[in-house]
Order: sequence, then structure tokens, then C-alpha cells
Amino acid sequence: MYYWVPTTVSKHLVSKIEDLDVPLLTTNYDNILRFDEKSNDMMKCKFIGKNRINEEDYHAGCIEDYDKNVNEFIDESYHQNIHSNINKSWNYYFSNKELTSSIAGFGVWNIHGSIEHSKSIVIGSNDYQDCIRSADKMIASLYKDDDTNKYAWNNTWLNILFNKSLFIFGLSLDENEIFLRHLLEERSKYYFLNPDKKQKGWYVTVEPVSEGKRLFLKNYGFEILEVENYKVIYEDIWENL
Repeated sequence: MYYWVPTTVSKHLVSKIEDLDVPLLTTNYDNILRFDEKSNDMMKCKFIGKNRINEEDYHAGCIEDYDKNVNEFIDESYHQNIHSNINKSWNYYFSNKELTSSIAGFGVWNIHGSIEHSKSIVIGSNDYQDCIRSADKMIASLYKDDDTNKYAWNNTWLNILFNKSLFIFGLSLDENEIFLRHLLEERSKYYFLNPDKKQKGWYVTVEPVSEGKRLFLKNYGFEILEVENYKVIYEDIWENL
């Protein structure tokens, strides 16, 4: 299997985020953000739930074993949708420590899937629509008094999206990003109904922001930070934290 070689910038960036002990969501499929500068090794795949798949199963691509583990703790009402689009990225992350929930500390979450599981990769409008249907089932659990559903929700990266402040960079969020745009819309709706749960949001960019995107971001609670170059985004900002 081919692996990308992490750059000095990416290693330093991940190390800083790890020091802050906060989750890192990425739309990248590769392993470029999974190098742990502290251990000088790649982070291990981990899975939150009653049963965790082991690293050998993960890298071998054992979809059936993975489904079995997912099915044991994710509520049946939306497991069928997850199975249908074969997106297995909701509950696994990469880190060198175990997390009790997705917001409990640092981990790298590949929200569009990863190269180790080719069937987990989300690309194109059909995959986006499938993911929207699956996500909407899980989001609905936020509005129900059901401990089983909420337990499953706490173990997914959707929990990070809704219950942590978001600092978005390196992501265009153009009109064709229908999946992520839909989730940010649902996040805003959730805050409208639960103002005490509201988290902050920042969108950092070097590129000019169109009026349509600017309106979208501001309507959904994001402050737009326009900086002069990529060095500010990937290096300078983190030196002050």
C-alpha cells in the first residue's frame, strides 16, 4: 500500500493540535495527518464502542467484521443506512490513546473515509446523498430521549461537529460540498433550538470569499478570517497557542 510522506509542516501542525488535546477532522483520504511526532511513528486506528476492531482487521479491510462490531452498539434504526452506503468512517479515528467519546481528546478523524478502506471513501454526489441520509438519522437522535441512540452519537465524529467549536481551514466549502454544507445547516438548526449548546465557528482562508459563501458562513454562525498567505494558516497561528 502506498503511503504519503508527511511534511515537516503537517507533522508540526498535528503535534500542536495534539498538545491542545482537541479532535482533528479531515476530508483527506490519506495518512498525511496521522504521523505522531512524539512517538516518531504512525498513529494507530482505534474504534469507539463496546467492541473495538483491532489494527490488523482494519488494515486487512475486514468489512464483515467491522459491520458486526458496528451493529452491536449502533441503533438498528440507522445502522441499515450506514451499511447501505458502506461508509465506515463514523466511529473510527487515529491516535495513540483511547478515547471514551469523540470529543474527549485528540484524534484524527477521516470524515470522507480513508485509503485503507476503499469502500469507505466518500466522493461524488451519490455518496454525499447517502451520507446525508445516514447522518440525518443520527442527528434525529439528538432530539429524542433515548440513551441508546445518544450513546452511539457520542462515539461519532458528528458529535465533534455539533458539540465543539470549529476552526475550519484548508477546505473550500464550495457549493458542491453538499454533505458538509448540509451538516453545518443542521448544526445551526440544533443551536437555534438549543441555544445553551451553541459553539463558535471560524473559517480561515487566503482565497477571496464569494458573496454567496460569505452569506452561507455568516448565517450559520462562522466568523470569516481572511489572511494574507498559507504560512499564517499552517504555521503562524499555531505558534501563538
